[in-house]
Amino acid sequence: MKSIIAWIVASITAQWGREECAVSTGASGKFAYKYYAVGSSSDPCATSSQLGRIEESLYHSIRKLDLDTLPDSTCMPVDFDGQWNNGAWKGYLLYGPLGKVQLDEYCGPSLKPELELTSTNSIKEL
Repeated sequence: MKSIIAWIVASITAQWGREECAVSTGASGKFAYKYYAVGSSSDPCATSSQLGRIEESLYHSIRKLDLDTLPDSTCMPVDFDGQWNNGAWKGYLLYGPLGKVQLDEYCGPSLKPELELTSTNSIKEL
């Protein structure tokens, strides 16, 4: 799991300066994602000094899901319940197995919690 998170962070930060930071997408191996930055910050791009916090935020948010398998698509809020002031880096992460996750699906604050997701791949396989 940590290797997937590290790859997402590296992929997102590699897009800074070339594309708008509010939306980042990527795919590698059996995994694809789309990240939407939200919040009060006028600049959704983080600084290099925030990379550890971004990685910890993703890891913490995925751990909250407590999944043994990876659903075809997962939309989750990204936040950090630690000691950040004013949520330095928040957003929504849509991710899942490449070829099954639909990156054009809506993923954001008005997502209906009753949405059911089906599990097909073990997280350990990715």
